[in-house]
Amino acid sequence: MRTPVTVNEEDLDETFASAHERVRRKAKTGTVETPDDTVAGAVFLDGVAVYARYGNESGVEALEALSSRPDVGVRLEPSKPENVRMFRTYLRYIGDDAILNAEPLDVSSVETQVVEGVRVGGVRNVGAGSWRGETNTEAKTFFPSGVRTVAVPDLVALERYVSAEDLSGYAAGDGRVVTFRNGEFVDADSVDLAAPVRTDVGLGGGWVVVDSDAETSEEDDEGFLSRIF
Repeated sequence: MRTPVTVNEEDLDETFASAHERVRRKAKTGTVETPDDTVAGAVFLDGVAVYARYGNESGVEALEALSSRPDVGVRLEPSKPENVRMFRTYLRYIGDDAILNAEPLDVSSVETQVVEGVRVGGVRNVGAGSWRGETNTEAKTFFPSGVRTVAVPDLVALERYVSAEDLSGYAAGDGRVVTFRNGEFVDADSVDLAAPVRTDVGLGGGWVVVDSDAETSEEDDEGFLSRIF
């Protein structure tokens, strides 16, 4: 199996699935391989799988096959992030079909979240103001409900995935958010969304993509309020 330059290696007395979970939770970068004669293993960047092979299987199918292996004993070979990024770029250049642009998640739903004090383009916003005796002292941004679909390791992979899938929605990173509409990035800002967007999948690094078909046009407070009252 092709692998990036590694720093050292460590034998782990656990299954591939449990090693994958630990790598994801701790945002590790490197390779997890089975030490037998089977060509089997996956490369991770910031805890997200970017490459996987299992015999004749590649990509998502290989990752699923590896995760179902019941045997214990894998090898963890850490790498520097820049080495994995160079490895990923080279594999894209040669057209290796084992590369993963995004790692599939559980496709669970995410509820609408309201964040005060920030305005992010690409989702619904309400400006500060007052109406009917009620005072809204801060601008609010509404991140719509949607479906959590994949994890991606960095902005390069995020842009590639969003464009290929023609997505509308947003992606949550560590204290950051990126919005997109019809496959195009719209805005990005420092926003702390509620923890479940990322922590429910045990992701220590990378981004969780939320696909939403909710209304994403930015509105001023007058237009928004006129439909409520």
